[in-house]
This record gives sequence, C-alpha cells and structure tokens, in this order.
Amino acid sequence: MFFKKLKCDGIALNDIVKISKVIVQPVADIENQSDDNAVSGRTFLHQHRGSKIIQVEAVIPENVFATIDRLNKIFTDKELTLELEEQPDRVYRARFSKMSTPTSFVRNADITFDFEVFDGIANAKHGRTFNFAKNAQGIMEATIVNDGSKAVHANYDVELAKESGFLGIVTEYGAAQFGKVEEVDGVVAEKSVILSSNKAGNFANWTDGTVFYERQNKKSVT
Repeated sequence: MFFKKLKCDGIALNDIVKISKVIVQPVADIENQSDDNAVSGRTFLHQHRGSKIIQVEAVIPENVFATIDRLNKIFTDKELTLELEEQPDRVYRARFSKMSTPTSFVRNADITFDFEVFDGIANAKHGRTFNFAKNAQGIMEATIVNDGSKAVHANYDVELAKESGFLGIVTEYGAAQFGKVEEVDGVVAEKSVILSSNKAGNFANWTDGTVFYERQNKKSVT
C-alpha cells in the first residue's frame, strides 16, 4: 500500500504514523447572504467564505499510547504549517481540531485527525519574480500577475541600479508615480546643483545685501 507524506511545522508525520489518506476540503465553507423583497424577489447581498478542513487518515503500527503522546506534543494550540506532498509549492496555516479514538491500543490502530484552515486558502511558499522588459515606448515594464483565488495586498520593494527617470505603478484601483516622466532612461540627470558655498567659513565670496525685506529702511545687511 502506498502511504502519503505530510509535514506539520517541518516535522514529517509519515515518520511517526502511516498516512493512508489526506482529504482536503476543495472549497472553504460558503455562506451567501441575501434579502427577500416582495417586489424584486431575493437579492444577493454578500458572500462570506469561512474555513476548510484537512482530514488525515492514518495507522499507528505499534506503541499506540506513546505515538499519541508524540502527536499531541506536535499538535499544540498554536498555528501549524501543513505541507502536502501533492502541493509542494504551497502551505496551509491551520489549527489542530480533532483526533479520533484509535481502533486499538496495542498495534495497527486506525486513527484520524482534523486540521481547520481558518483563512480557507493555501499560501505560496515562495514569492514570485517578474522580469522587466522594454515595451513599445522603450520603457522598462513588468506585469505582476496574481494566479491565486483570493485578492492579496502587494508590497513594492524597488531598488534602482541607476538613475532611471521615473517609476510608475498602475492597478485597476489607481496609479502612483515617482520621479520625472520627462527623463529618459539612459540619460543621467543632475541630482543636485551648488548655488552658493562658504567653504572657508568667512563669507568672503558672498555679497552684502542691499534690501532687508523685514525692515525696508535698513541700508545694508550681511
């Protein structure tokens, strides 16, 4: 018989019990809220998506009590990270929910335990990289694509290798722009210009003022 592999907080549970089946609820619990109206009938208001259950069916070959003690030390009340063999690119953040009574306390005991995934989704293990390429206007451009089933907040951490003119971020909700669009990539712009200096500290290269704008009758100022 082929046994499954499952990690919980990095610990291979298949080294502790023989896992025969891992059942992942395909869609989180859904609750549609609606309003009944005598004129227009039922109207959809809102959809709420709740948690999903991951159930594990396993066999404890021997040392049943000791094995259960070991599992209880792993299945604490904190959030657990589950990694399924069939989905190596993602993890589930879950809480231990339930463990059945084993069918035997001697050997070859069938047992099931449940985990509840409260956000109802799997999370990617690693971030994705999106490469920049020149578009038709010669501007370096990258398109960020979310292939997941749920909208996520995007954090932008941009490190420019050189003076690049400007940075623009566009979504369906709006746009943000940093820098000057007039500057073309490849052209170095002046970052600062010295208007005056006083390196010696004696103001020798400065000229006395002739107008004191706070007191117009004052003849000279320094």
